[in-house]
Amino acid sequence: MLNLILKDILVQKRTAIFALLYSIFLFFAFARPPFSQFVYSMGAVAISYIFILTALQADFKNNTIIIMSSLPVKRSEIVSAKYLSMVVFIALSLMLLTAVGLLFRVSPLPFDVRYPEFYDLIITFVSVSILLAVYVPVYFKTGGRWVQIVYIFFFMLIFFAPGAIFNYFMENPVPFINNIMQFSSENVIMVYLAAVLITLVVLAVSFICSLKIYLNKDL
Repeated sequence: MLNLILKDILVQKRTAIFALLYSIFLFFAFARPPFSQFVYSMGAVAISYIFILTALQADFKNNTIIIMSSLPVKRSEIVSAKYLSMVVFIALSLMLLTAVGLLFRVSPLPFDVRYPEFYDLIITFVSVSILLAVYVPVYFKTGGRWVQIVYIFFFMLIFFAPGAIFNYFMENPVPFINNIMQFSSENVIMVYLAAVLITLVVLAVSFICSLKIYLNKDL
């Protein structure tokens, strides 16, 4: 399984260069509050998505699913590797952004770049997991033909829907929503824990669906 994860990493040479340039751009684009508070999480989410999509698209282009089925590798390991790769890509994305952020902190540029915090990891994990939970089963079902469409749809949804929803409730206050927001601000750790647990359940359901689809797939 380690070799399967390594395979997904080795196809990222060009993507890694783009991710580095994109990270530098993000710190310039989101240098001012309140955007600077989300530069690590937003950047890590975007870069992780790109890494994952690149790996899936490379598999589709090279007919990797068909090739792997002819090798002495369990299908369950192939499916597991796709989900574990997500963890690796999240870690790489945050490490890259942290390195770039540290360079900005020691540079003479007039930017007040903060250190990454725990909520950056939580936001990244939850956001990337939701997208992965949707399009990995689609990938195994369609062989990759619809992955990019699903990717673009959910990428736009995750990035733009929260802002639109937030603005709507700011203009149209709802007592119930206000109570939830107040509770969240007062019980941050509980909210983080609940978000992670729900995400893990979603990933488990997604994994079972992907495994069932791939085990029943006629290659």
